[in-house]
Amino acid sequence: MGKQKWFATLLVAVLCFLCCGVQAMAADQVGYIVEGNIASGNRFIATISIEGVEGSIGRFALDFDETKMQLSRANDFNRAIQRQAGVVVTQDNYDVSDLISNEDGYVMFAWYSQENTLDSRTEPKALVQLEFQLADGVTADDLDWDTLRLLDMSAAGNVNWRSGAFIGALDLTYYFYNLDNELFCDVTFDYPNDDARPANLRLITFDIKDGVGQALAASVLVNNRTVEADSNGKAETYLTDGTYSYRVSLNGYGTKYDKVTVDKVDKTEEVVLLTDQQLVDYVTEHLTISYIPGDSANAVTSIVGLPTTGQDSTEITWASSDSEVISNTGNVFPRATKTQVTLTATVKKNQASATRDFVLTVLSRGAISDIKQDKEDNENNANNGTATNGSSFSDLTSVPWAREAILALAEKGIIKGTTPTTFSPNDRITRADFMVLLVRMLSPNGEPEGNFADVTPDKYYYKEIAIAKQLGIAQGSGDNRFEPEASISRQDMMVLTSRALVYLQKIEGASVDETIFAEFVDKNQISDYAIESVGRMVEEGFIAGDESHKLNPLANTTRAETAVFLYRIYNKLN
Repeated sequence: MGKQKWFATLLVAVLCFLCCGVQAMAADQVGYIVEGNIASGNRFIATISIEGVEGSIGRFALDFDETKMQLSRANDFNRAIQRQAGVVVTQDNYDVSDLISNEDGYVMFAWYSQENTLDSRTEPKALVQLEFQLADGVTADDLDWDTLRLLDMSAAGNVNWRSGAFIGALDLTYYFYNLDNELFCDVTFDYPNDDARPANLRLITFDIKDGVGQALAASVLVNNRTVEADSNGKAETYLTDGTYSYRVSLNGYGTKYDKVTVDKVDKTEEVVLLTDQQLVDYVTEHLTISYIPGDSANAVTSIVGLPTTGQDSTEITWASSDSEVISNTGNVFPRATKTQVTLTATVKKNQASATRDFVLTVLSRGAISDIKQDKEDNENNANNGTATNGSSFSDLTSVPWAREAILALAEKGIIKGTTPTTFSPNDRITRADFMVLLVRMLSPNGEPEGNFADVTPDKYYYKEIAIAKQLGIAQGSGDNRFEPEASISRQDMMVLTSRALVYLQKIEGASVDETIFAEFVDKNQISDYAIESVGRMVEEGFIAGDESHKLNPLANTTRAETAVFLYRIYNKLN
């Protein structure tokens, strides 16, 4: 072996060893160019060039779509890879079969400059040329992003090729490229239809702005890849269908974590980054105090809800102008006379802060007593009315299909009218009222032992919901809340009922065969948590679809629908 070639081979080995240990230094102008043209005889000529370095050495791992093309003369390394002037290619002590595979679609080789330094600083210089034979019927329109790619072959599971590609200049500056998105040198692909992306990739654009709508050139980390936004705040990447966590960050604007779901189409994900001051100003502006039903800022009778944390971990503290009437935590202690109190909220994040005043009027003890009495009278009329058989209900003509159920349950004292003479069959029923009816009908054994945070002891439904919670029938909507005044959906009605009947061993708790939903055209609307319960109710005959073969699982339940549902259950159990 000649001295010059021995030195070059040694240089390859040394640089291959160093590539894992030397800190890569990025340079925007450095890169590979992969170009391709279709020639006569249905051949595809690929040329790989380098730009931006002087006196360099590199290793290639080139992937190609073996269903579209085959490398000509793949059994002869030196003929398959045609070097350009000033470039030497080497097998690097590998067998040809290790470096070239038409079956798996890859080509690998190392290259280095000859004694005259290859200078590509001012313009690209060609390295090698490869000739492929296109498969029968393949045209330029069939060539896309997946046709030719530089990649990390060790990650692809072929031979242990140390890196996908690296460029090392004689001044020991290194540049690397691989598919793990550690992109230290640019790669440009230029061949017919090279902008035709694979069908399973979606263009995802992150549109990043600050709190006043100004574009931000922030960084987005998604799918283990960092994408930089341009001056218009747009960061683009391609993802397959699925859900991805992402992180958006910019000095002075903090960091935002979120998820993006990709589902068969390109989409734009809007991201707002706020400075600490913008964040606390936003939280302060949108801050609200919660009241018990019937109360308001001008008529406080009981405890008020004061949040202590806000968006992005902002801290909220409260100060009362009269803590003996309203404490800093929201407890209310009415006086003999109506009293006005100012609650001051302070929102903080790091060194930024903002304040906002809320003026509340606490009613006198006498006024509160009168209000409570009025509520009790109304609730007794609505839920414990004097009508025991429903014969005086005058508003059932619109629901002839529910009349029998309503009258029967009213006669048994299970369901009541909204007044002694009306039932309001088309009104939506609340979660609390449904739970009262269900517990009243099934009469499970249990005593109240605690309740949800938003179910207070002064409510007519307190006992029934407390029993349902204790028995595991009612599990709430999260954060120890039941949302008693909210309308109940048909699927939630079925979930609560199924839990109760399984607990009382009135029906089996075994899994249902989902083919039972075959006839319902809206079966895909059933939430995952409700599938088993809805299936049991259908299987038991307690629920049937409407004339359009729909279950309407997300629709709010009316009082008439509730009566029919409970009446079917009552008849089967009795």
